[in-house]
Amino acid sequence: NSGGFGENDWGGGIFVSGDNNTTPILDNLIIDDNIGGGLWGIAGGGGLCVIGTGNKPHIKNSIISNTSSESESGALFACWDGEIKATNCLIANNNTTGVSSGCATGGSDNPIELINCTITDNPSGIYTFGIVSVSNSIIYNNLDYWGDNHSYNNDNGTLTVNNTLIQGGYEGEGNIDANPYFCNPDSGDYTLSENSPCFGAG
Repeated sequence: NSGGFGENDWGGGIFVSGDNNTTPILDNLIIDDNIGGGLWGIAGGGGLCVIGTGNKPHIKNSIISNTSSESESGALFACWDGEIKATNCLIANNNTTGVSSGCATGGSDNPIELINCTITDNPSGIYTFGIVSVSNSIIYNNLDYWGDNHSYNNDNGTLTVNNTLIQGGYEGEGNIDANPYFCNPDSGDYTLSENSPCFGAG
């Protein structure tokens, strides 16, 4: 799916909008190969794009992959007062930021909560212009074109991380900086091997 390529276009795989206090439960989905909307940094989108006051979907047990965009975007993307809660999700192999809170055209908190999520093999892990909280998750191998690690980019937002394996490290209770030892990531298997440091780490 495409969100469109005009300056006023939003969307992508799943688009939640309007001031309707929409709180859908999105369970057991594969959101793959979507193009976010927007153009030249105006509007945007992603795998799951949420805008509008009171809108807060809860996505769980899902995979978001192969997302791209010509504008502001993320595999999970919240702007204009939108919010997202994600539990037990794999956010991997996207051509844009894995998780993005906030955008230039809408200054607000845009809270995103990540619980038991894996964010890996994206050019950037998390972008915070708004608020992102992470717990019991894995953020690893989010490398740019030159191979530099970008677990997070905090752009005057608020990023809280606890009990998480995060490459490069981050201040917070129970965080570790280590190789998670995925079983076979080259084949899309991001389950953890028996010797993973994540077991018993929080």
